[in-house]
Amino acid sequence: RSLRTAKMMTQAQLCGDTITRNMLSEIENGKATPSLATLQYLADKLGVSVGYILATDREIMLFQKATCIENIRAALRLKQYDVCLSICSDEMRGADADDEIREIMALCHLGLAMDDIREGKLHAAATTLDCIADDVQDICYPADSLRAEAIYSFRYLGLISPSLYSNAFDVDENVPATNDFCKFVEALGSIENGEYDYVREKLLPFIPEDSLQAALISAKMLMEEKQYEAALPLLRSILDHIDRVDRILFYFAVRDAETCCKETERYKDAYLLSQEKVTLLEKMLREEE
Repeated sequence: RSLRTAKMMTQAQLCGDTITRNMLSEIENGKATPSLATLQYLADKLGVSVGYILATDREIMLFQKATCIENIRAALRLKQYDVCLSICSDEMRGADADDEIREIMALCHLGLAMDDIREGKLHAAATTLDCIADDVQDICYPADSLRAEAIYSFRYLGLISPSLYSNAFDVDENVPATNDFCKFVEALGSIENGEYDYVREKLLPFIPEDSLQAALISAKMLMEEKQYEAALPLLRSILDHIDRVDRILFYFAVRDAETCCKETERYKDAYLLSQEKVTLLEKMLREEE
């Protein structure tokens, strides 16, 4: 029945002049066993093999996976996350129990969330990040790094507003910073808590020195020492490369540059930066329609 309805065929269309609707109804409800000839007829009409009709749900799932897994992997490699998720949900019906597919879906949701963060769509990012919890629940593959990235992403969002919270993750859970992004977020949070020595000794050395993330952290460390003139060039290096950073990082650079301009009596620049800061924050916290 599910195959017939998926093909949008009525019982009458499938029966034709070969079998009765009553017989088809009994076959679909498991009350009758079709002959080999009837099976071949139904398979031909539905465009599948006889083996497909006789297969169990698990066997069907494996068949579907075998036919589309290369397209799924190709879409993931190309970072076509929407396409990848679409194939997983449309072509792999019932494959949510397959751990490999669920891990791929988690990677796609993480990729989409990071894209949203880059574009400043923070509410959309939070919603997508929560999907990862369902994706990785009880899978056999190690999912610690995926969970950690989701949790650190929520911490990153939380630096902007407490309204950007998770409904699925405990963001206060003690998880290790597994990559450069996680270490960058941990550094920002540690600076907020005044843990400058910890950032200087344990985190900053592991953030790529020539990255704009490192530039922001270094600027914040200089500002803590009241070296505002020295911090400004680092912040301007971020403001000059808006296409290379996400909107949260850019917002922090604008906010800190405003502070530096005030402290160095560049009041006109501070005023312009203040206006840009407010506009950025309003856009990031705007609920997507």
